[in-house]
Amino acid sequence: MSLAVPNVALGQHEGRANLAAAVDGLVIDYDGESYTLAGHPEQPVAASPLDAFVVWEHTEWINPYARRVTWFVYVLLPQTYPLPVGLADEIAERVGSAVLPYGRISRTEPVSLALDTNQPPAPAVRVTIDI
Repeated sequence: MSLAVPNVALGQHEGRANLAAAVDGLVIDYDGESYTLAGHPEQPVAASPLDAFVVWEHTEWINPYARRVTWFVYVLLPQTYPLPVGLADEIAERVGSAVLPYGRISRTEPVSLALDTNQPPAPAVRVTIDI
């Protein structure tokens, strides 16, 4: 007897694409300014502030037929001083709301990303979602 196992790779591809599309073009209004996010299914080679990209964190095998995939959705913040804390709060709220239809958000948090060894870490917001 053989078990029909779903195409997990296809599911991961669709999950990544759906999350990137959910944040692409998302407009964040803060302090009289509008900021538009650029959603990417993976980290762009030359990432810049307001880029949002999806990173696969892990897959939990629940049984032979079901998987729970955890994704990180990162949004790079402008590198200004002082850091735009209020903008980060608004981004976390709006990105969380945009991706919520696809799964369960387990956390949102500020992070620093080392995108390039020749540059200082970039401030970002990370939203963790389980699908």
